[in-house]
Amino acid sequence: SIEVTSISESDSGTTDFSYTPGVGYNSAASVTMNDQTSNYTLNPYGAAIEITSPAGTRTFNWQTGTDVLLLSETDENDRLRTFQYDEFGNVIEERIGSLVSNYTYYAPDQFDPPYIKDRVKSHSNWRGDTTSYSYDTAGNKTDEQLDQITISYAYDGMGLVKNITDGRGLISIFTYDAYGQQKSMRNPAGDTSTATYNARGQKLNATDPNGNTTTFSYDSSDRILSKQLNDRSWTYDYQNGGRIRIETDPNGNTTTYQYDTQGRLIETINAVSDSFIYTYDFNGNKTSETDFGGHQTSFDYDDANRLITKTEQLGKVTTYTHDNVGNVLSEATADRITEYTYEPNRYFQTSITRKSSSGDAVITRNVDGNGNVLTETDPNGNSSTYSYDAFDRMLSSNGPLGSGQIMSYDPNGNVETEEVLNSTGNQTTLKAYDVADRLRQVSLPEGGIMTYSYDPNGNITSETRPGGYSAVYQYNDLNLPTHKTINAQTWGLAYDLAGNLKTESWPSTNGSGNLITYEYDELNRETSKTDTIGTIQTQTYDADSNLISQTDGMGNLTTYQYNALHQRTAEVKPLGRGHTYSYNVFDELLTDTGPNGVMTHSTDQLGRRFSSSGPDNYNITMSYDPNGNLASQTDSRNITTDFTINELNQTTAISIGGSFGMAMTYDTLANQLSQSDYRGIVSEFTYDKDNRQTTFTRAGQLQSTTTYNQAGLPVIQKDARGNNTVHEYNSQYHKTRTLMPENQIIVFEPNAFGDVLLQNNPGPNDISRTFDLRRRLRTETNGASETTTYEYDLNNNRTAVIKPNGARWEYGFDQANRLTHVRNVPESIETVLTYDSKDNIVSVTDAEQNTTTFTHDDSNRRLSKTYPDSSTESYTHDANGNLKTVNLANGDSYSYQYDDLNRQISQNHVSSSESIDVTFTLDPNGNIEQVSETINGSTSSINASFDNLDRLTLLSDHKGHTLQFTYDANGNRKILQDPKNSQSNYVFDDLNRLAQAVVTGTGAFDYIYNSAGLLEGIEYPNQGEAKFTYDSANRIDTIIDTQMGVPVATYNYQYDANGNRTMLTQSNVNTDEVITYAYDQADRMKQVEYPNVTVDYTLDKVGNRVAESANDGISTVTKTYTHNSRDQITHITDTNGLDVTYQYDPTGNRLEKNQNGQITTMSYTPR
Repeated sequence: SIEVTSISESDSGTTDFSYTPGVGYNSAASVTMNDQTSNYTLNPYGAAIEITSPAGTRTFNWQTGTDVLLLSETDENDRLRTFQYDEFGNVIEERIGSLVSNYTYYAPDQFDPPYIKDRVKSHSNWRGDTTSYSYDTAGNKTDEQLDQITISYAYDGMGLVKNITDGRGLISIFTYDAYGQQKSMRNPAGDTSTATYNARGQKLNATDPNGNTTTFSYDSSDRILSKQLNDRSWTYDYQNGGRIRIETDPNGNTTTYQYDTQGRLIETINAVSDSFIYTYDFNGNKTSETDFGGHQTSFDYDDANRLITKTEQLGKVTTYTHDNVGNVLSEATADRITEYTYEPNRYFQTSITRKSSSGDAVITRNVDGNGNVLTETDPNGNSSTYSYDAFDRMLSSNGPLGSGQIMSYDPNGNVETEEVLNSTGNQTTLKAYDVADRLRQVSLPEGGIMTYSYDPNGNITSETRPGGYSAVYQYNDLNLPTHKTINAQTWGLAYDLAGNLKTESWPSTNGSGNLITYEYDELNRETSKTDTIGTIQTQTYDADSNLISQTDGMGNLTTYQYNALHQRTAEVKPLGRGHTYSYNVFDELLTDTGPNGVMTHSTDQLGRRFSSSGPDNYNITMSYDPNGNLASQTDSRNITTDFTINELNQTTAISIGGSFGMAMTYDTLANQLSQSDYRGIVSEFTYDKDNRQTTFTRAGQLQSTTTYNQAGLPVIQKDARGNNTVHEYNSQYHKTRTLMPENQIIVFEPNAFGDVLLQNNPGPNDISRTFDLRRRLRTETNGASETTTYEYDLNNNRTAVIKPNGARWEYGFDQANRLTHVRNVPESIETVLTYDSKDNIVSVTDAEQNTTTFTHDDSNRRLSKTYPDSSTESYTHDANGNLKTVNLANGDSYSYQYDDLNRQISQNHVSSSESIDVTFTLDPNGNIEQVSETINGSTSSINASFDNLDRLTLLSDHKGHTLQFTYDANGNRKILQDPKNSQSNYVFDDLNRLAQAVVTGTGAFDYIYNSAGLLEGIEYPNQGEAKFTYDSANRIDTIIDTQMGVPVATYNYQYDANGNRTMLTQSNVNTDEVITYAYDQADRMKQVEYPNVTVDYTLDKVGNRVAESANDGISTVTKTYTHNSRDQITHITDTNGLDVTYQYDPTGNRLEKNQNGQITTMSYTPR
């Protein structure tokens, strides 16, 4: 006989064969494939009874009667698998350990000749679930039933399926051409897709249910050459016998694929000629891949062709171990080791162990015969159990503390009900489906309903949500959305031929809508985004598609760098604000180096960050429980916060420094039910079945109640006094109306985006707004028709404000979008700001060119402030950033201390004259219970008490004088009891505005409000009354003082468009007096005209008054003012001989006043 002894193939090496002759047959054979040998021991029928390979030994036991049947197989792990057969050689039982799978068969003579002996009648799977089957006489399967759900099949004369009736009784219909090729499929909804073929079986065209037709062409080797969908064309070219394939997308971009002689992909060349390269060993194992950027990853295998080492760039090496059948037992990268175990029957995974020197994190599982997880225990030892139906769909899960869910399904496997278990009440969601098994309705736990409809291709064409929300969608031939219409507002989307989004049009606002345009490179990566206003941003990429540059709308460039593992290593921002980064091989940040210095992080073997350190003694350490929950954190002051975690990984207690603690409870869905604060005062919360907070109670007192509509929007908010605020919304969920207590109503008119165009307030001061195409506020007009206008740059920085009187204020920004100047154009006033690379303000130069400078540490905390006269204040901070000391320019100093919650508890002030020590005694919630002040050894104190809502109830001064306070449910102070036990009472209306004050010994004051909510009148105890009216901008218009109903004084006010008061008319019983005011273009007063004198003011650029001229019609008196660089008055003179000088200490305290030789000196205590 002729026996093959060797086969050699290009790219696949050599396989050698050797044989051991037996009596009439070969009793053994060896196969050596590329130096890896497998030995076979054969029985007389040529069947292997033992195979020894590099993976181990597998043995087989055969029945060698009429049929040669495998009775058992023992794999390399010594797992035994046995088989039993019926008289026709059909497997009737397969057993692995304790798992059994059984089959029954129909008798062969039940079918038309030739008789069929292997038609399965029933199959019981590894879980014992039995599927039964029925056939027609030709042997075609007509029914399959599992768990009382039946799927039926009908056939045409060629034995091809023509109907499938699913578990819901819905029918799909198939038709075929004369060659048996499927030419149509109609689903139960009547949506039909069709196809045509030629005689060679090539599909010529395919039409989807929406009527979009794709046509195909082929070469003589039946390889596809082109695919055409309307104006979109994909082409394919083949070279070198098909070992090179070139694909051209509809945009004309090509991708080239090259293959070795074994048909394995060895190179992909993209549209910009970058290559991704693969290499293989002779056994077909991939040995390396080199990405488009030239970064290589290599792979090593053992003699059983199992991956044992993966070597990536920068020394990242992952090693794997396996059991004898190839299951991964461990994988290790650097110090990270994960181990796996498997159940012995079907090798489903049963545990994952992440190794750690501080304690392993272990997840364990029990599985059924189909691999469904029955129980799972997390690293903290918390277990969850699961149950499944016969289709391996989860029916229930039960976790710690009563958590879990219950599911039910329709006969097609669609979820019909989902009941979420919750300790405060289960939440059930109902779902319904159309005849094509597409979701058509969702009923939420609180009764809200969402509905969906679809086009024949299955794209959502409409959806409704509670509250009248309705959206309609349209799609193109790629099933990409082209229009989205929400309640008559339409967004449009257009794409290039390859399906990249090219334009996005927004609904019209103010007559036009924004159009956003996108550009892409040859690899379909977005390169620019521009709207109607201008450029938004542009970007470029490296060969591996990492973002390497981004330019904003103003042309400011940020660049990025990456290492060989594609980790971002540098970010170069404008103005020297960049950062460099380093990582470990797990993509965990190790260092962040920037203008503030170096931040360093450390992670443990489980990938959890356990320490961070940085400039200025910043140091944080953390510890975790096995589930990865934060267990403790120690801050830079060495104060430790401990966390208590429950079985659902919810934080139930926090202890800070061993002195402060709070406790929390939750329902099983993580809604917080209660919180006991640092004082032990309990706040409680309730929720509806959509997990929206409905009530808030503190210290047993109901604080608020919220009612929601079915869309989840708050519609009624009730305060602690039972007063309701009611909200209304349009069908786009934008607020349209708010009804407050006291009949205060605000009406909103939003645009499609929710921007409020008109706000109709309770009074005449209605506010109208316009927005530009980017939704930036463009104009705002008040009730007096006074309009303020805003301008922006392409980065959306506000660059100008034009006041109603036309005065223009301009704002400048640097390349980092930081404010650099504020300029009043008409008055040529400018303030200039500069920054360091850490974004801290380092100088402010005012319009008079006086500069104040600042320094900061690497934690962005202010270290010093230097005034224009060079006097300096300095500051220090503790490790947590709390202000520690202040050294003033005059030599005075302050020092501060803090408790474990970083709240100030003491203050020491030292000056040349005396020392003051102040201590604060705080309750756990931070309320100041006592302030003790020690001045030169003498101590006095102020004491306070607070109720369970942290409201001040008692205040006692150092002389023992006590004030007591009581409040209504909303926290309004309703009683004040003075040291003589006399009480003043206060009444508030439903908007919490003071309505009446009854003051002991004086009487009642009544307060009246107008429809706009503004104070309209005050009625005094002496029968006097003040009445107020307002203009359309809510500015005071008139004040009328009356006594016993008789007007005694009237004040009338007028304003310019900027809101500056321009006239005051004062009238009383005997006289009328008019005062007028004039302002410059920076809204600074420059003239006051009294009845008998006119005063003109001259200001410097920062607003200091440098001259004042008073003219009474007879003579003019002029006064001049001189200021130093800190805007302090140093000299005053007038034409009447006044001469005053002032002196100050470096801190700014006035030390001396010299008025025409008369000297007054001042001194100061530390207070």
